[in-house]
Amino acid sequence: IIIITTIRQITFTPEEPNKSIKEEVKLSNNIIGSWQSSNKGLFTFDEKGTFYWFNSYENIKDNYYKGIYSYKTGQKALNEMGYTEKEFTIEFGENINLDNVYSINLKPTTVIMSGIDISTVELNKNEAWWFILIIKDDGNAYAYNKTLDLKYNLIKKAD
Repeated sequence: IIIITTIRQITFTPEEPNKSIKEEVKLSNNIIGSWQSSNKGLFTFDEKGTFYWFNSYENIKDNYYKGIYSYKTGQKALNEMGYTEKEFTIEFGENINLDNVYSINLKPTTVIMSGIDISTVELNKNEAWWFILIIKDDGNAYAYNKTLDLKYNLIKKAD
Protein backbone atom coordinates (compact mmCIF):
# COMPACT_ATOMS: atom_id res chain seq x y z
CA ILE A 1 0.00 0.00 0.00
CA ILE A 2 1.30 3.40 -0.99
CA ILE A 3 -0.08 6.47 0.71
CA ILE A 4 0.37 9.78 -1.06
CA THR A 5 -0.10 12.91 0.96
CA THR A 6 -0.55 16.19 -0.80
CA ILE A 7 0.08 19.37 1.11
CA ARG A 8 -1.29 22.56 -0.36
CA GLN A 9 -0.46 25.96 0.88
CA ILE A 10 -3.39 28.31 0.83
CA THR A 11 -2.63 31.97 1.19
CA PHE A 12 -5.21 34.62 1.84
CA THR A 13 -4.30 38.10 0.71
CA PRO A 14 -6.07 40.82 2.61
CA GLU A 15 -8.35 42.93 0.50
CA GLU A 16 -7.41 46.55 -0.17
CA PRO A 17 -8.94 48.64 2.61
CA ASN A 18 -11.25 50.56 0.28
CA LYS A 19 -11.58 48.05 -2.55
CA SER A 20 -15.34 47.78 -2.24
CA ILE A 21 -15.68 51.55 -2.37
CA LYS A 22 -13.40 51.65 -5.37
CA GLU A 23 -15.48 49.12 -7.28
CA GLU A 24 -18.83 50.63 -6.32
CA VAL A 25 -17.77 54.18 -7.12
CA LYS A 26 -16.55 53.15 -10.54
CA LEU A 27 -20.02 51.80 -11.22
CA SER A 28 -21.84 54.96 -10.20
CA ASN A 29 -19.12 57.53 -10.87
CA ASN A 30 -21.55 60.24 -9.77
CA ILE A 31 -19.66 61.47 -6.74
CA ILE A 32 -16.07 61.09 -7.98
CA GLY A 33 -14.36 64.39 -8.68
CA SER A 34 -14.36 67.90 -7.28
CA TRP A 35 -17.46 69.68 -6.00
CA GLN A 36 -17.32 73.43 -5.45
CA SER A 37 -19.71 75.19 -3.08
CA SER A 38 -20.98 78.75 -3.34
CA ASN A 39 -18.88 79.73 -0.29
CA LYS A 40 -15.65 78.72 -2.11
CA GLY A 41 -15.32 75.40 -0.26
CA LEU A 42 -14.27 72.38 -2.27
CA PHE A 43 -14.92 68.67 -1.72
CA THR A 44 -13.01 66.06 -3.69
CA PHE A 45 -13.75 62.35 -3.75
CA ASP A 46 -11.53 59.82 -5.49
CA GLU A 47 -12.12 56.22 -6.53
CA LYS A 48 -9.82 54.93 -3.77
CA GLY A 49 -12.12 56.19 -1.00
CA THR A 50 -10.11 59.32 -0.12
CA PHE A 51 -11.72 62.72 0.35
CA TYR A 52 -10.45 66.25 0.81
CA TRP A 53 -12.33 69.29 2.01
CA PHE A 54 -10.60 72.55 1.19
CA ASN A 55 -11.59 75.78 2.88
CA SER A 56 -11.17 77.46 -0.51
CA TYR A 57 -10.88 76.12 -4.04
CA GLU A 58 -8.52 79.04 -4.64
CA ASN A 59 -5.87 77.46 -2.36
CA ILE A 60 -5.69 73.66 -2.32
CA LYS A 61 -2.27 73.53 -0.68
CA ASP A 62 -3.39 74.76 2.74
CA ASN A 63 -6.38 74.84 5.10
CA TYR A 64 -7.89 71.44 4.40
CA TYR A 65 -9.10 68.18 5.86
CA LYS A 66 -8.16 64.83 4.36
CA GLY A 67 -9.54 61.40 5.20
CA ILE A 68 -11.45 58.37 4.03
CA TYR A 69 -15.07 58.07 3.07
CA SER A 70 -17.70 55.46 2.57
CA TYR A 71 -21.10 55.91 1.09
CA LYS A 72 -24.47 54.37 0.48
CA THR A 73 -27.01 55.21 -2.17
CA GLY A 74 -30.76 54.99 -2.60
CA GLN A 75 -32.84 53.44 0.16
CA LYS A 76 -29.70 52.40 2.05
CA ALA A 77 -28.64 56.07 2.13
CA LEU A 78 -31.99 57.11 3.56
CA ASN A 79 -31.80 54.38 6.20
CA GLU A 80 -28.26 55.37 7.18
CA MET A 81 -29.24 59.03 7.51
CA GLY A 82 -32.32 58.13 9.54
CA TYR A 83 -34.97 59.18 7.01
CA THR A 84 -38.12 57.42 5.94
CA GLU A 85 -39.07 58.07 2.32
CA LYS A 86 -41.86 60.34 3.52
CA GLU A 87 -39.55 62.36 5.78
CA PHE A 88 -36.98 62.61 2.99
CA THR A 89 -39.63 63.87 0.54
CA ILE A 90 -40.81 66.49 3.03
CA GLU A 91 -37.24 67.64 3.72
CA PHE A 92 -35.83 67.60 0.18
CA GLY A 93 -38.83 67.61 -2.15
CA GLU A 94 -40.44 65.21 -4.56
CA ASN A 95 -39.18 64.04 -7.94
CA ILE A 96 -35.76 63.00 -6.65
CA ASN A 97 -34.42 59.78 -8.10
CA LEU A 98 -33.23 57.69 -5.14
CA ASP A 99 -30.35 56.41 -7.28
CA ASN A 100 -29.01 59.98 -7.10
CA VAL A 101 -29.09 60.21 -3.31
CA TYR A 102 -25.86 59.45 -1.45
CA SER A 103 -25.16 59.37 2.26
CA ILE A 104 -21.46 59.89 2.73
CA ASN A 105 -19.60 59.15 5.93
CA LEU A 106 -16.44 61.26 6.03
CA LYS A 107 -13.74 60.19 8.48
CA PRO A 108 -11.08 62.92 8.64
CA THR A 109 -7.55 61.74 9.40
CA THR A 110 -5.48 64.86 8.65
CA VAL A 111 -6.02 68.58 9.25
CA ILE A 112 -3.68 71.20 7.83
CA MET A 113 -4.24 74.82 8.87
CA SER A 114 -1.87 77.68 8.08
CA GLY A 115 0.66 75.12 6.86
CA ILE A 116 0.69 73.20 10.15
CA ASP A 117 -0.57 69.67 10.74
CA ILE A 118 -2.97 70.05 13.68
CA SER A 119 -4.56 66.61 13.36
CA THR A 120 -3.68 65.46 16.88
CA VAL A 121 -5.21 68.59 18.41
CA GLU A 122 -8.19 69.04 16.09
CA LEU A 123 -9.43 65.50 15.48
CA ASN A 124 -11.21 63.10 17.76
CA LYS A 125 -10.41 59.44 16.94
CA ASN A 126 -14.11 58.65 16.53
CA GLU A 127 -14.96 61.81 14.64
CA ALA A 128 -17.00 61.36 11.51
CA TRP A 129 -19.07 63.75 9.46
CA TRP A 130 -22.41 62.79 7.95
CA PHE A 131 -23.13 64.30 4.61
CA ILE A 132 -25.94 63.74 2.16
CA LEU A 133 -25.50 64.56 -1.50
CA ILE A 134 -28.36 64.70 -3.95
CA ILE A 135 -27.32 64.79 -7.59
CA LYS A 136 -29.77 66.97 -9.53
CA ASP A 137 -28.09 66.38 -12.87
CA ASP A 138 -24.60 65.75 -14.21
CA GLY A 139 -23.07 68.97 -12.94
CA ASN A 140 -25.20 70.13 -10.02
CA ALA A 141 -25.93 68.73 -6.62
CA TYR A 142 -27.62 69.70 -3.42
CA ALA A 143 -25.71 68.93 -0.24
CA TYR A 144 -26.73 68.67 3.36
CA ASN A 145 -24.10 68.39 6.05
CA LYS A 146 -26.09 66.67 8.78
CA THR A 147 -23.27 67.03 11.31
CA LEU A 148 -23.31 70.83 11.07
CA ASP A 149 -26.91 71.20 9.80
CA LEU A 150 -25.76 73.13 6.72
CA LYS A 151 -27.38 73.04 3.28
CA TYR A 152 -25.80 74.28 0.09
CA ASN A 153 -25.55 73.80 -3.66
CA LEU A 154 -22.52 72.20 -5.28
CA ILE A 155 -21.23 72.43 -8.82
CA LYS A 156 -19.03 69.67 -10.20
CA LYS A 157 -15.75 71.08 -11.48
CA ALA A 158 -14.14 69.78 -14.61
CA ASP A 159 -10.92 67.97 -13.73
